[in-house]
Amino acid sequence: MARPFSVPDARARPRQVNAIDPDIQISPDGTPQTPPWALRMIGKPLNSFFSQRGTCIGNTDLVVLKYQGKPQGVKVLGWGWDIGARRRISHILAADSQMKIVGAGAGGVPRPDVVVARPEINDINVGWYGYTSNSSGVVKFFGVLGNSVCEIGSVSLR
Repeated sequence: MARPFSVPDARARPRQVNAIDPDIQISPDGTPQTPPWALRMIGKPLNSFFSQRGTCIGNTDLVVLKYQGKPQGVKVLGWGWDIGARRRISHILAADSQMKIVGAGAGGVPRPDVVVARPEINDINVGWYGYTSNSSGVVKFFGVLGNSVCEIGSVSLR
């Protein structure tokens, strides 16, 4: 059963989500293909593409789907806001504990709960989905802000 989105403390710093949850949906399919814009980055160090860190607010909220086909992986839901540009984050990258890029995603997902909790955000489509073929370990999610990235949370996968 799907749970409603909630942001218990939308002013909190990015947090780590523990992905042990019996309510996570399971798919027999493989993890979706990496978006074309991120293909050349997969498997390479995040710092080889983005040496600067930007300023954003956001969160990595929960794992919403686990893929059991080939490749295995997960779909993660979160939200992100580029403070300097005052706009939602459109591109997401995922990195493992070695900071190697292991997935990507896109913004533009409706998140009315965030707009209610954070009145300075004026775009209801501030949500994002990120995909990674990692199925264990810590995965960090970053918003792409032009030539820089900002961390918007992580998940611990088991």
